[in-house]
Amino acid sequence: VEITGFGFTGLRLRYCENQTLPSLRVRNCGYAGVAGLSCLDVHVSSLLVRNIAPGVSQDAYGIFADRDENGTLITDPPSERCSAFVNIAGVRAGGNGQGVNSHGGRDIRFEGEVNDCDVMGAFTSSNVGGSATLGPKRCFARLTGKSDAQGYGFFIAGATSGGSVVDYAEDCHVNLNMTGYGKEIADGSIGGLLLRGTKGTRVRGTYKNNRNAGVVLEGANIALDIDATFIDPYSDAFGAPSCVRVIGSDNRGKIAGTFRYENGGLLTNVAVNAVRVEGSLSGLDIDIAPSSFVGIFDGRLALTILSS
Repeated sequence: VEITGFGFTGLRLRYCENQTLPSLRVRNCGYAGVAGLSCLDVHVSSLLVRNIAPGVSQDAYGIFADRDENGTLITDPPSERCSAFVNIAGVRAGGNGQGVNSHGGRDIRFEGEVNDCDVMGAFTSSNVGGSATLGPKRCFARLTGKSDAQGYGFFIAGATSGGSVVDYAEDCHVNLNMTGYGKEIADGSIGGLLLRGTKGTRVRGTYKNNRNAGVVLEGANIALDIDATFIDPYSDAFGAPSCVRVIGSDNRGKIAGTFRYENGGLLTNVAVNAVRVEGSLSGLDIDIAPSSFVGIFDGRLALTILSS
């Protein structure tokens, strides 16, 4: 099936169970390539999406497996046990054009390529009755992609309210080979991968040339397992780009991998820190596990801990 030129969504699935959808092609649509709402065991074996824009309220998607946040958990349960093998490019919507996405999904799996999008993807929470309620559970992404857009590369977030976690994003795993992504921002708070309100997250892959940071730990991330390769995070707006940056309290777990400084000609600041822990934080329990620091010298530090 090939779908081209529609103003909203190419293919919309709702309350679908036990479906296998092969060889979908969606091009030049306005909001989403494939939209799945409250689906169970729906599998897209081959999906090609090209050029989704301009989006709705600055949101656009290559594919998502979500629930309708206007409903209840009875009328609109989370999507569960859904998967897609994707080749997605050109999803742009003013900074939040996402290649793959799931709000409150359970056992969602995305594999393939996501290029030239604002955001590679997200596993994030879903609201019920206007309140943060459901974090994603056991979601997995194995993706390769490159983009010069300025947005998050990927983010995993539980349901939070007033700074407290209502429901963790639990046991979500990513293996990303990501080049580019991130955003030039003066406070450095956006990077290639953002984690907030997670439990048991595993991070693998290669994170190269992310703006500001490879991974940003925003807060309340428990039982972290990061073991990846980070190459040349860079920034012109933020003075201390880092491979891994800890900016929130209650981050607990392991940080390991290979931290590389290769190319000083990107912008003003390149790979200034391998691991940077900000000041005024509490509840930290981080194991800097056996790691390799390559080229981290001459003003580039393996570990920076800023006191309050």
